[in-house]
Amino acid sequence: MSDGWETEAFRAKIVAQIEKSRRFEFTKTSDEMEKCIFTKSQSREEYLSLVARLILHMREKYPQGAEGESPLKKRRSGASYGQKVNGQTTLDIGRHCPMNILRTLCFDRHQTWYTEDHPPAMITSSPFGNHEGKEVLEYTLKNSKGTEIHILNYGGIIRKIVVPDKNGKMDDICLGFDGMEGYAENPPYLGALIGRYANRIAEGRFTIDGKTYQLDTNNEPNALHGGKVGFDKRVWESKIDGDVLQLTYVSADGEEKYPGEVKVTVRYQLTDDNELVIQYSATTSAKTVINLTNHAYFNLGGQVSGDIGNIFDHNVTITADKYTPVDEVSIPTGVIADVDKTPWDLRTMKNLGEMIPTVPGDVGYDHNFCFGKTGWRKYMARVEHPASGRFLEMYSTEPGVQFYTAYYLNATGKGGASYKKFDAFCLEAQHYPDSPNKPNFPTTLLAPSDTYLQTTSYKFGVM
Repeated sequence: MSDGWETEAFRAKIVAQIEKSRRFEFTKTSDEMEKCIFTKSQSREEYLSLVARLILHMREKYPQGAEGESPLKKRRSGASYGQKVNGQTTLDIGRHCPMNILRTLCFDRHQTWYTEDHPPAMITSSPFGNHEGKEVLEYTLKNSKGTEIHILNYGGIIRKIVVPDKNGKMDDICLGFDGMEGYAENPPYLGALIGRYANRIAEGRFTIDGKTYQLDTNNEPNALHGGKVGFDKRVWESKIDGDVLQLTYVSADGEEKYPGEVKVTVRYQLTDDNELVIQYSATTSAKTVINLTNHAYFNLGGQVSGDIGNIFDHNVTITADKYTPVDEVSIPTGVIADVDKTPWDLRTMKNLGEMIPTVPGDVGYDHNFCFGKTGWRKYMARVEHPASGRFLEMYSTEPGVQFYTAYYLNATGKGGASYKKFDAFCLEAQHYPDSPNKPNFPTTLLAPSDTYLQTTSYKFGVM
């Protein structure tokens, strides 16, 4: 008996779901998907038709089994996306839910349709300096709205984000330095791409298959942000791919004492809707742990006349119901706690000037908020600055976000500005801190048969 998959009506339903959004992201989880290449030159109609045909093809390729359960319906316990279990490929797709199908298919590659009114961003490059004999380039992504995002191939650093306020005045809302001298050290990790492991690992130690690995404890007594020379201090291979800036880096086996050779690709795209999309992918030659993020510092008030104000006039919403409490050295206790009736309850818009003093420890926010599921695009946070009218929204496929209000910030930044505590905030999409030592947290283990995937986006606008 047909369940509707093979009918034109079902195809029409799929197309209707796709048409609700201008963007989808695609993951390669099977040979069929790898053969299905989507290009910017395809029309919207061709694109929609290909997606629908692909779904129907997958249904025909993997029909219901003897027990009445489709391998497309349910991912068996312990199986990763695209893994073969009992000779069948699992895709974690609910049979009767087109949006489940699309969400599973759509979380790696970002696709945007362009028109004359919404052209793709232009990308240019210019020399920025040198690091250990390698040229450092600054790439400028600019869209038709005048928004500019500047990114270095050194550390994948987001150096500048220039967006309008409610009066159309353009200003830079991202903290950074004027030259390579600042970034060569960069103790606050301003704007940096963090890896192999963002955030902290307790005592710099973890175990894989009975073997213990000891990392350098560069944030005593813990390992922080990938070690002494993490991804933020490497010159990445870079290229312009249409309206996307692509960075690649090969981290050698044993680099910073992590196992496995890891190949990482990060793609940056600025849409005409003022959304910065960052896509991460990685593979490894041996089992390892991985946790990638970007450490941009934002102040929506902008940097005016070489100065910057604090963020007490910013309002924030973080949609998480839970967070991970930490001990005295910022390591999660292992408890996943409810935010209800705590300073971490930011589910409705709260003023940071009022909330920061209520956080125990007098250092403000530096905590992981929990969203649970990996691989699903989630609306995580919104920050507003009423005086300028600017807002920032964050979406990610990661299970958590580290919200940091920059208590430890102390640097001289662009234009000689003095960056002080509480002058900025960070929203770092991530897996939870110390996950390698917390079996109840979403896993950060990456095996040679797997591919690490993440898509995080920051959308800028005015109220």
